[in-house]
Amino acid sequence: MRRPGGWIAMGAVGLLLAAAGACWVVRTNSRRTAESPWAVETSCGGCHAAIARTFAGSAKVRSFRTLPPGAWREPAGRVDHRPSERIYTVEAIDGSGLVTRRDTSDAAEPDAVWTGSIDFSVGSGRRVRSFLRRTPAGPKVLPVAWYAQRPGHWWMAPGYDTARHPDFRAPAATTCVPCHSGSHDRGPTQAEPIGCQTCHGPAAAHVRTARQANARLKLPRLDGTKSCIGCHSGAGHGSESGRGGLDLNSAGDRLALSRCFTVSGSLACVSCHDPHGEAPQRTVTRARDQCVGCHRQAHKPPGDCLDCHMPKRELAGIPGAFAVDHFIRRSVAGREPQPWRPPQREPGAAERAGEFVRKGDLAAALALLRDSPEDWQTLTVRAEVHILMGQTREGAESARAAIAADPDQPAPRLQLALSYEQLRDMSGAIQALREAVLLQPDHALAHGRLGNLLSIRGDTEGARRHLRRAVRLDPDLAEVRLYYGAFLVRQHEYAGAERELLAATRLDPNLAAAFHQLGNLAGARGDAAAAIQYFRRALAADPNLAEAHLSLAVALSAAGRIEAIPHLEKAARSNDPSVRDSARRALQVLAERRAREAEPSPPAPGGNQQ
Repeated sequence: MRRPGGWIAMGAVGLLLAAAGACWVVRTNSRRTAESPWAVETSCGGCHAAIARTFAGSAKVRSFRTLPPGAWREPAGRVDHRPSERIYTVEAIDGSGLVTRRDTSDAAEPDAVWTGSIDFSVGSGRRVRSFLRRTPAGPKVLPVAWYAQRPGHWWMAPGYDTARHPDFRAPAATTCVPCHSGSHDRGPTQAEPIGCQTCHGPAAAHVRTARQANARLKLPRLDGTKSCIGCHSGAGHGSESGRGGLDLNSAGDRLALSRCFTVSGSLACVSCHDPHGEAPQRTVTRARDQCVGCHRQAHKPPGDCLDCHMPKRELAGIPGAFAVDHFIRRSVAGREPQPWRPPQREPGAAERAGEFVRKGDLAAALALLRDSPEDWQTLTVRAEVHILMGQTREGAESARAAIAADPDQPAPRLQLALSYEQLRDMSGAIQALREAVLLQPDHALAHGRLGNLLSIRGDTEGARRHLRRAVRLDPDLAEVRLYYGAFLVRQHEYAGAERELLAATRLDPNLAAAFHQLGNLAGARGDAAAAIQYFRRALAADPNLAEAHLSLAVALSAAGRIEAIPHLEKAARSNDPSVRDSARRALQVLAERRAREAEPSPPAPGGNQQ
């Protein structure tokens, strides 16, 4: 059975999503309280009726819309996206929109279907209309969008037409919502349609004054550029397509690079545009008037100036859609300016803690994380640190908290799987990894770890499917080459195993587990000398790898070499019960053998008795 906005056939996680609820909502006039500085939006039309009528027909009013149950009117559709090996369908169920994703890769589980409800519409629809869904962690972008170019059609959302994309996971509260709704600079939970106060600011005091007889009205005059550039610039835009072309939100940045803007001192967005909305041709006329106000010398061909000096360019991520490039050039072939680059942001707590982890300072990482806000990224890194410190149960607790903070993220589930592995809960680890690959079908490491555990559990077919998918997704990830090589060793496919394991050591010369597996492979082939050499290389990379100590001890014992005992003693202190017990049994056997060898030999039969 299909359920909007969550898992299908995924059991416990579906219950988690249902229990978490949707904490991010759009409330009409949610800011308007008795003490609020914000006025009811309809207050402005009483005095400014003509402007209100014009604005009501503008694209701004249509840029954000809540879609209540039963309000879905868009046509059904299907997007077969081969680069990411996924199929998306858009349909209506009981009048509500729903997007369903199916993974078509060879590693897909038959019943692995993900759905997202369509709760909000973003964009005027003149070129493209994107959609959002509610989640406990705030609104998320849906991976498909409606394109208005005739004939209208469904395709991947802007920036999503790539093999690796965020699917259903991209947050919208701090990227799309602030500019497409009326909540710019007021926080992501204050989303309402764009209105007068989005640009003019709080107006409650102004409205109260207007109702008083003979009152003097005062509302700050807008800056003709600053009010616009907050959204119509790279600084206010959170996504890039990576495919070239003009960024739809680059108008402010591009204008600021123009000599006409920097030299005139008076050119502004409102010089050409009426922010309350007007017919496009009127904007063209106003723009031409601005040009000829300074450039009075006529030249041919005559036109509207924009055709040559501000030509239309194809938009990045929106195939077939064009917009005016606001960089004013001397000719169409004029020199392209240096692009705007956003300022570097300060790394967050999770990133700073990650640096401590890479340096091996786990205590400093944990101290930093304990004093940081508990978002899903911070909680995920905290889980990783706990697991690395051997605090497995605390790691599992932090991973579960990260999942509760944002159920759509695969990374916390990878940490939860690691904690389950250390707690010897193989079923729990496999379930967590299955959920991770359902959330992100192109997560190579999740496929690799899942394949490795399925191999250990004896699911050869499932293991091979996920491991091949992992290597295909990221052949340069040493860990997945290791997992695939270890699997092939278990299947006695030694040539392929050696290829994968050697690739893993080339990608990461310090990957001790890969050298350990190469030693096992050499031992299986009967090459004891090579096996001993590989085991020693594994221990050089990681002196605490208990499995390598045990394997080296076995190989040395078979060769009759006494230095096996120190390695058995180290393996006997392992946290892994199977390694620890094997080492202790081997030590006991050796002790018994030494005891027998120390006993005096019995007299030969028929010998002289004293």
